[in-house]
Amino acid sequence: MCSSKKIASGTVTKRVDCEGCGRSYVYDLSRTVTGTSSKRAANQAEADAQALEAAQAKLQTALANGCEPVGCPCCGTFTREMKIYRWKRFGAALACTSVGAATLLVVYMLILSLHKILIVATLLGAVCFFLGLAILGVGTLDLLAPKKGRL
Repeated sequence: MCSSKKIASGTVTKRVDCEGCGRSYVYDLSRTVTGTSSKRAANQAEADAQALEAAQAKLQTALANGCEPVGCPCCGTFTREMKIYRWKRFGAALACTSVGAATLLVVYMLILSLHKILIVATLLGAVCFFLGLAILGVGTLDLLAPKKGRL
């Protein structure tokens, strides 16, 4: 039994009807996904083929259903779907940052009470905290300097 992972990338041009001014504009949506094979593959070639097929299926779904916060080039308005996407990113960033900060606080309290250094827990909390800050930074950049579509 063999297993495999394959990566698929693609770009599609999305057409959007502006909810603000009614004009249509386009933007390019790019996605990269990973596909894995099932554990039942008899040989490596079959596992690679299954992984590539799974990656292509995921890519088609991601390109068909995905969106990016790209404002109208005329009025700068975002669609409702784009606003939801942007707020989900902020929610994930705040959740990750909060979990990291809470983990660091708990580890600090344990260090004070047990008089032992808990390196692994500290590292996990710090990684989660800084990952949340990075996602928050990317979301803030999108908020302050949003991409513009093309007419």
